[in-house]
Amino acid sequence: MTNTEFNYEGSWALKVAPLDLKEEERIRQTLALIPPGVETILDAGCGDGRVLAQLDGRYRMFGVDVSYSALGRAPNRRRVAGDLSHLPFRDESFDLVLVSEVVEHIPVDALPKVVVELRRVSRKYILITVPYRETLEDAFVRCSCGFVFHKWGHIQRFDEQKLKSLLSDMVLVKVAYVGARKPADPSILKRMRQSWGGRYALPDVDTICPRCGGRSIESGKRNLLSRVFGGAGIIAGRILPPRKATWIGGLFEKSM
Repeated sequence: MTNTEFNYEGSWALKVAPLDLKEEERIRQTLALIPPGVETILDAGCGDGRVLAQLDGRYRMFGVDVSYSALGRAPNRRRVAGDLSHLPFRDESFDLVLVSEVVEHIPVDALPKVVVELRRVSRKYILITVPYRETLEDAFVRCSCGFVFHKWGHIQRFDEQKLKSLLSDMVLVKVAYVGARKPADPSILKRMRQSWGGRYALPDVDTICPRCGGRSIESGKRNLLSRVFGGAGIIAGRILPPRKATWIGGLFEKSM
């Protein structure tokens, strides 16, 4: 089971990595899904505004994020602090609400309220992107205090059906597969490698333990069992059907 704890504020305070080419391409393909006629956009969960920066001048852009550290990276009066479950905007304030790489961070019990708020402030469209059929265990790390968590704070996994179910009262007008195909990566092999082989993912520079606040992350030493399950994962990736993309996006429209 994925742990739902994550130090979002602490992670943004440490984040130093710029956008890589893969992320830039993800953003480009995501923004290509914006339909004609849109003039105002809310980037819900905007982080440091990297998506907003790509659209500046083309639309009237606004952003909201819960992290003051993220917002402080590039202060802008059109980006405000706020919780997605209580958005500080009037009903139908935006032609389109963009929710890019956000929903996978939200606990299952909190998601319904967030969805209600996204729909409330949208005048017509909601555009959501999430990792596609992510193997969550692939990014599990273990702190020296013993706590295991997803290093990016992802706690939900999405495929086409789950994406569609997010906004079942809206019309899904477009689905797009974004990014490169990825080899199959069975979760059970990752769990075995971690539980029996003691081998976890390597941390990023901004990885911080949500339990103790420490940054002493142990990936574990290689041993026979970790090598066996790691090798089995490589074989599975070669013989099983690949995942058709890295991310999936859905453009939803309010039904009239």
